[in-house]
Amino acid sequence: MSCGHDGYREIRSRYEGDAGVLVYEWMCEECSAPLGEAARTAYRPQFEPSGNDPYLTSLGHSGRDRLSA
Repeated sequence: MSCGHDGYREIRSRYEGDAGVLVYEWMCEECSAPLGEAARTAYRPQFEPSGNDPYLTSLGHSGRDRLSA
């Protein structure tokens, strides 16, 4: 039995790391077939190892305390 893709739709995302792009696609909820691209957004994740330190410091902790525990 084939799907007519005439029911509800959902949007899923995937990350194309080589291109640095998040791709949002319309999908058929019934059969999960891709129905088309909704949007593309440039995105490169960035990791800051001490990024939470200001929040931890305000609570009386430091990143070093957490790592040494």
